[in-house]
Amino acid sequence: MRAKFTTLLTSLACLSLSSAAVAAPVVVFGDSWAELGADELGQALAAAGYTQYTVYNNGVSGSTAQRWAVDNPMAMSNAVFANPDARWVWLSIGGNDIQQLHEAGQGALAGARNDQNIRTMLTNFFVFHPDVRVVAFAYDIVNFAQSQMCIDLASTYFYAGISHREISQIFLRDIGAVLGTLAPDYEGFTYVPLTGTLQRAGGVVGAPDLDQPSPANLMEDCIHPNTTGFRALADALVAAYWDVPEPTVTITPQIPSGCVGDRVTLTAQATDADRYRWLVNGNLVGTERVLSLVLNAPGALTVEVRVINQAYTDLASQVINVGSCVDAGFPDQGFPDTGVPDAFLPDEGFVDGGIWPDAEVPDSGVVDTGALVDLGFVDSGVGRPDTGLVGLDAGLSKPMVAGEWSLGGGCRAVPGAARGGVAWGLLCALAWLISASSSSPCRRPPLRRP
Repeated sequence: MRAKFTTLLTSLACLSLSSAAVAAPVVVFGDSWAELGADELGQALAAAGYTQYTVYNNGVSGSTAQRWAVDNPMAMSNAVFANPDARWVWLSIGGNDIQQLHEAGQGALAGARNDQNIRTMLTNFFVFHPDVRVVAFAYDIVNFAQSQMCIDLASTYFYAGISHREISQIFLRDIGAVLGTLAPDYEGFTYVPLTGTLQRAGGVVGAPDLDQPSPANLMEDCIHPNTTGFRALADALVAAYWDVPEPTVTITPQIPSGCVGDRVTLTAQATDADRYRWLVNGNLVGTERVLSLVLNAPGALTVEVRVINQAYTDLASQVINVGSCVDAGFPDQGFPDTGVPDAFLPDEGFVDGGIWPDAEVPDSGVVDTGALVDLGFVDSGVGRPDTGLVGLDAGLSKPMVAGEWSLGGGCRAVPGAARGGVAWGLLCALAWLISASSSSPCRRPPLRRP
């Protein structure tokens, strides 16, 4: 006869877990439901085509969440350390905690105590095994009505006269509901409720029906299913958890490099994904399909996205090399040059603010070398040539107005005159600046003697 669902009687020696390394992708961990149902889970996986998913049984009858969380917090992690190929854990725990607390008159504490202890188990576990998935279905409807012995046990474990519905509601509240609230808080944990599976396998109409027990022909005792019952549960777990398409993901766009201050938008192009996790250099930065990321420091950023559904995970990653980036000759467009002028290139006659003319101020210390003179426009009241170049300003007393140029020394030319108009006038002025030779078309007046 299989182990009864009773107070813990197992010695501490029995609680020590096997250290022999095995290659089983599925680890079964927890109490008597885990220990007694492990073989049937392996059979169900093989029958569904998952022949490579062998099972390692680490269930201990009578164990509690309190014991695994407080007395041996590394137990579940060690079970996975012993299995290099472990990808999943089927966890069955919390039922013995309910029974013990109710028997001690503290049943009102059962839900909160299970919540605390199972959270401790999962938190400790995922520290060491963040990529291993944990699945739990709690328990199914039991049968405390199938014999007088079961009726007596119900009175002992809970209280005299307790109904079958009340027992079922206790398990759903203090185990099922607890596991349901844990699932959103742990990426690697999934709760698959299978309540009513034994009733459906036994042909009970309207299953799940909390007023009816699970069929006696599928139960070994008041608490535990027999091999046929465990196989029905295992088949249901495989169908609900493992029989889903594996997700796939790629990141778009691929961004090999960027500049400090850039904002990039990355999208997880995924199929069959329920959840997303973005990590930058190992740190969680987002949980949505699209990630907006500011490149705030130089160096290499490893960006990874993981997509998750019930049993499976896929990931994609890329490396973005972030540099400081100078402007290469352009005025600042919002990214500082970190003390470097615009790549030491002249601004082609424009100061950095885009103002023209230069008002005799060199561009950031760089001579414009070759910038045109003002051709008649006065330099803001300053009567000197532009940046050391010989210009025409010294010989022009005013810009062209009223159709006339006034040339230094009293030489005048009218646009369109016989000697060449404006062009002739400019050449005349240039010749006047260079020399006063008689060949100049515009002569200086003779010097007056006192």
